[in-house]
Amino acid sequence: MATPKRNTVPATFYGDAFPAIGKAKTLLNGVKWGGDVGKGVTLTWSVARPEVSKYVYTKRAVETYNETEVAGIKNALKQWSDVSGLKFSQVTETSSKVGELRFVKSPDISGGYGYYPSSNPSGGDVWISSTSDVSAAAGIHGAKLIMHEIGHALGLKHPTDKGGGGKSGLQHDSLLYTVMAYNAVGTGESNRPDFYPTTPMYNDLLAIQALYGRNAKHNAGNTTYVFEEGQKYWQTIDDAGGNDTIKYVGTVGVTIDLREGKFSSLSAPIEWAMGQYLTATVSIGPKTVIEKAIGGDGNDVLIGNSAKNTLYGGLGDDTLNGGAGDDKLYGGWGSDVLTGGAGKDAFVFDTDPTNGDIDRITDFNVKDDTIWLSRTVFTALTKKGDLAKSFFKVGSAAADGNDFIIYDKKTGLVSYDPDGSGPGEAFAFAQLKKGLALTHKDFLVI
Repeated sequence: MATPKRNTVPATFYGDAFPAIGKAKTLLNGVKWGGDVGKGVTLTWSVARPEVSKYVYTKRAVETYNETEVAGIKNALKQWSDVSGLKFSQVTETSSKVGELRFVKSPDISGGYGYYPSSNPSGGDVWISSTSDVSAAAGIHGAKLIMHEIGHALGLKHPTDKGGGGKSGLQHDSLLYTVMAYNAVGTGESNRPDFYPTTPMYNDLLAIQALYGRNAKHNAGNTTYVFEEGQKYWQTIDDAGGNDTIKYVGTVGVTIDLREGKFSSLSAPIEWAMGQYLTATVSIGPKTVIEKAIGGDGNDVLIGNSAKNTLYGGLGDDTLNGGAGDDKLYGGWGSDVLTGGAGKDAFVFDTDPTNGDIDRITDFNVKDDTIWLSRTVFTALTKKGDLAKSFFKVGSAAADGNDFIIYDKKTGLVSYDPDGSGPGEAFAFAQLKKGLALTHKDFLVI
């Protein structure tokens, strides 16, 4: 157990062997708690009690944290332990027993200060100004401040500090990439947002997981991450497994990008400089795979990753790109642009084909891809399974009573004719490239 004079968990120096983690290396100071790089550790922590707490390295004044502030500290510690092999155990501070990490509220501090891991009595201690609100309220500066100072106590430095793993460029001196930065956007000038990150960001995750490993149980089930119009979000999603979904609820057009390290524009505008705003403040963490994206009622952009993605455009004129993998793309209502990307992709039509919406499929491959037609709305197609050969026609119009699906090679349009060659009209619902060797085998009735 740590005492006011000495920490008991050893500090490991790895300055000769920095992990290869790209730009995130600039967050590494060269020291961590516990054993080898990549190995997790359990650390005790405590909050100062002015009536009993002793500090052999300073005479700064100490004040008492209230329950709300202690809850904020717990929340900040949880943000780090959720994504790594770190575990934290609270102990009650006495004159002879303290945590490796000690949290102190002081009127003699401006902002905050966190000490790097060390066997010295100051190692791991976090001092915060009495004027800083460290409650768990989302997006406030104080909550980000305590998360930042804990980062120091765990072995992370500012990205622009010299030494350690080096100094970052301007782009990554930004809260978009790390809570260890001061500025919202790396411009070379001081700037502060009106809403701060609520989790460690992408480079933070790379760094802390390189030092302490990853928490394989964090969000390991089937998780749905819901983002609502009008709410501010600034976070990195860390997800260790399961079949997962990002869903947007609202009428504003958004971008959902499922690729690792990319940003999605799911937040209400966050002002970071006079008249300048950020909305793309939600990123996908290292080794996090999200399988599904559901757009809202606006004109959305959905981008898949290399997994088997399912993308739902919803209302609006949406743009969907499956990327690599065998994907399912549901354009939904509106005239959408659908790109399957590499893999065997399915383009799903399950909205009324007679409403005038035409989805453009940019890269349909007759060898690998399939168009799925829902019997609920393509009511002439009553049998589930492969489209019957007699139901498909290549030409400009139906030639007999059961030519329900028509592909015009000259225009690339795919149409649905509910009564075949009867008096009713045909309705175009998809635009493909001209001259494809399309057959009934390229359609599946669902």
